[in-house]
Amino acid sequence: MGLDKEKDMFNTIADVRTANRKLGRHFFDRETMRFFNSKVYPYVYGGSFFITRERYDFGMKEEFAVRYARRDGSIVTVERGHALESAKKMASAFGRMIFREW
Repeated sequence: MGLDKEKDMFNTIADVRTANRKLGRHFFDRETMRFFNSKVYPYVYGGSFFITRERYDFGMKEEFAVRYARRDGSIVTVERGHALESAKKMASAFGRMIFREW
């Protein structure tokens, strides 16, 4: 997956968004977020991890994902899950996994 904890450190989602935009990517663009019905949660965990919520169709359950932001601004999906009912549960469950392996 190419995780490099020495180089990939962000303090805020705004930092991640800026790096992604500078790379010419569109992960955080308003149109992209609207298309995927996405929400980005406001915290960065471990300097590079953050949580998103997508609902691809209004009849579907929300899907949460743990994302990894590389220093260059590219975004990698680490884990996805429908079963977790909230971002708080996602942060708790995947946060333990991430930091245990990290």
